[in-house]
Amino acid sequence: MPSGSISVATVSGVLCAFIPRHGYSHEFTPDEVNYRANIYALKLLGVKYLIGVNAVGSLDAEYQPGDMVLVDQLIDRTTGRRTTFFGEGIVAHVDYAYPLSANFRKLAHDTLTKAMGKLTTAVSGGKPWKLHNGATLVTMSGPQFSTRAESLINKSLNGHLIGMTTSTESKLAREAEMAYLVVAAVTDMDAWSDAPHVDAESVRKVMAANVEKVQLIVVELIAAVSANQFDDPAHHCLEYAVPTKPEAITKEVRQRIAPLMAKYPIFAP
Repeated sequence: MPSGSISVATVSGVLCAFIPRHGYSHEFTPDEVNYRANIYALKLLGVKYLIGVNAVGSLDAEYQPGDMVLVDQLIDRTTGRRTTFFGEGIVAHVDYAYPLSANFRKLAHDTLTKAMGKLTTAVSGGKPWKLHNGATLVTMSGPQFSTRAESLINKSLNGHLIGMTTSTESKLAREAEMAYLVVAAVTDMDAWSDAPHVDAESVRKVMAANVEKVQLIVVELIAAVSANQFDDPAHHCLEYAVPTKPEAITKEVRQRIAPLMAKYPIFAP
């Protein structure tokens, strides 16, 4: 089952769907989130453009609490999560060198750069904050925060940010042929630095301040996508991704993957 009921509403004249990955009461840990059900449900609704908002820690002094980051690369250090819709009778190998949509990120950066004056004025009494275009986000299992040793290892991998959900979601969004954008809201400096290390209280305070920014950013991005419904490589990534012989795919498997692959006649039910 998905993490909760999907809210469907019109925002800036655009029909949008929203699902809270951790549940409406934040009752699911990162490992408990049913990422497959969430993405599958959005696919059934016809979602082509997906915005993921993530609270993250920083592994680099360039990215400070309160900053917003348009992520471009991921390192997955989670274990035991189901990160594919395939298997059990059908195999798919999707292109994943660039795990997040470069087209969507460019549109987002252009849109938010133009709107930065308005956004800064509207949030936190005009207090400046940075928008970063590009960063590598490391995904860990959690739910505990990192030890200092773990934080230093993640930093040594050239990670800039640390979170607990993005890589899992991104892999499934790619298989669902969605153009996926990640807006990361920095809440803390993790545990690597000499600054006060991450703790739940400090994260909550910064998250509260970030909420208004995120809401305004998402509204701007929805309007931008509405005006520019770009084609993305992710929208076609399954076309040549399945090596399984069509005649070997059972009716039951075809029905299971139909929401993902029905547009390709040889894989239709």
